[in-house]
Amino acid sequence: MKTSKFALLEMNGQSRIEVSDLSSDQLHAIHTVMRNNIMDSDDYKMKSPANPFLQGYQAPSRNGRDGWVLIEFWTDNQEGIQAFVDYLNNRLGLEG
Repeated sequence: MKTSKFALLEMNGQSRIEVSDLSSDQLHAIHTVMRNNIMDSDDYKMKSPANPFLQGYQAPSRNGRDGWVLIEFWTDNQEGIQAFVDYLNNRLGLEG
């Protein structure tokens, strides 16, 4: 089973993305992007305008793909948020 791509959601006026059925490798890639603070890197350049905050996640069970992640965006910069969501989908190879 393939993981669906991140879709931009809104709750109480705040943008967020949430996805489930993630593998350990996919969660690791998300953590890598979110923690990359090397200012010259593509990860940093794409995430900075979006101000993402890793609100929650759960690693998949030992042999499963039941991991999930919730990322909130602490900005009103919708263009920056959408660019980061597109970047994350492409980086993880997630499908629509």
